[in-house]
Amino acid sequence: MINIKQLKYFITCADAGSFSEAASVLYTTQSSVR
Repeated sequence: MINIKQLKYFITCADAGSFSEAASVLYTTQSSVR
């Protein structure tokens, strides 16, 4: 089952276009977004 945090990360990755940009937006590391 997907949780809210995973959904937020997925949507942010889709909007940002890359894991590194999504990590920057989410104030976290790239490895935690993957």
